[in-house]
Amino acid sequence: MPLEDEAIAEWLIQLTEQYSDCGFGLCFAYLRNVKGFSWNHKRVYRIYCELALNLRVK
Repeated sequence: MPLEDEAIAEWLIQLTEQYSDCGFGLCFAYLRNVKGFSWNHKRVYRIYCELALNLRVK
């Protein structure tokens, strides 16, 4: 995994641990609007799925 992808993964893990009900849309909006990262949504979603954060918890 490239260095920048690892940074994205760290942010996603941190966000989902802090806000467990936060889905991809809210995570991406937070990273884009609050933190100011200009990462592509497709790239962030690919990493989000690789980390298996998109699995539904019941």
